[in-house]
Amino acid sequence: MKKWIGIWVLLVCILSCDDDNEKVDSIELSASMLNYESEGGEQGILIQSSTDWAVTSDAAWCFVQDHKETGQFSVIVSENDDFNPRMTVLKLIAGNCVKEVDILQKGQTGDLSLSEYKASVYDLNDNYAVIVHAKKPWTTKVSGNWLSVEPSGGEAGTHLVRLRFSENKILADRMGTISFESAGSENCLFEFTQEAALPDSRKQDSLALLKLYDAIGGDQMKAAGYLKNWKVGPLENWDSDMMRDGRVVKVALRGNIGKDGYIPEDVKYLSHLEEFTASATFIGGELPEGFARCKLLKILRISNGFESSNGNLTGELPRKWCVLRNLYEVDFEKNKLIGSLPLEYGNLSGLHFFVVSNNEMSGTLPTVWSNIPQISRLELASNNFTGEVPEEWAVWTNITILDLAKNSGLSGVLPVELLTTAQNNGGAVSLNGTNIITK
Repeated sequence: MKKWIGIWVLLVCILSCDDDNEKVDSIELSASMLNYESEGGEQGILIQSSTDWAVTSDAAWCFVQDHKETGQFSVIVSENDDFNPRMTVLKLIAGNCVKEVDILQKGQTGDLSLSEYKASVYDLNDNYAVIVHAKKPWTTKVSGNWLSVEPSGGEAGTHLVRLRFSENKILADRMGTISFESAGSENCLFEFTQEAALPDSRKQDSLALLKLYDAIGGDQMKAAGYLKNWKVGPLENWDSDMMRDGRVVKVALRGNIGKDGYIPEDVKYLSHLEEFTASATFIGGELPEGFARCKLLKILRISNGFESSNGNLTGELPRKWCVLRNLYEVDFEKNKLIGSLPLEYGNLSGLHFFVVSNNEMSGTLPTVWSNIPQISRLELASNNFTGEVPEEWAVWTNITILDLAKNSGLSGVLPVELLTTAQNNGGAVSLNGTNIITK
């Protein structure tokens, strides 16, 4: 009898060990889907897990706060100012168990909405852009004789509207308003402010460069063998390639800029600047709106040349840059930028190259970018973009490189014209790691 009891105990032990080896973690949720109105909001989900858990969101408009002490987490969604609904997926991980929660948000439901309702620009004359989403024909009324609108009205659909303004030569801000009106709907009022006149001189160039020198840790860079002549005598002695006709037209940074280095807003005083590059650096922080005052700017390149890691640029692309009609090349490859592609960049009529590969950006591909007629190279690989490639992009006759690879949220059918145009121009379209198909 004792022999049989011993065998039974041995079998139980063996079975217990097998159960431990095959243990599967579990997650139980109070909801697997959350729905939000266009204005956004906050909702909570209760969670029961067999082990420690974590939840992540890849969308800049969807934020997650965990409250592990109470066994729940909150999902906070910002306002959706587009007519189109949007979706993202939260991932919950507990040990070897993974579950997903679908987050759905409605688009605007009114007859008329704008991409934004308030903006400010610098003192120099130029034009800004705002996106109009309309379900019915619309018109505009402008207050401010220094401000005009093009077009002044339109049919139902999504439209890029240019707000043209003259130079502000007075030492005070001025404000204009634009009333967007659609039959049978409430009016949308857009408030537009132009800042007071700013100094524009060679002295301001040197002061702006001194601010930049301090912001990037200039003394440490000098010690490392860079910026050797900066702060030595007149500007011409600092860098011979920097000046033309007594003004700063080019700033080229290269070297071991520390992780605390950033670009100050004072670049707005470099009103003759045509090129700003920072390559093979770890320059960080948010991109300054101040570049929007550099109306002659053609090249803006801040990319990381190191294979082992990304750079440190953070935050979103400033909408204010939509005034830079001379901008030819933008390159922010290998950084940590978030947010979506600004709709207002459809105003960048001079743009040829746009590269933001290897960042953390998200959102859909803007239909209104079809207004960029000259674009030939668009690289968006290794981000979190979603949705379909707009059919409207088929109008791009100069497209040579279109790189959408490693954006698993992209789907649908690629407009055949984009593929054939790129190939005819001697280039290619890259779709690896997406769910886009070709016909």
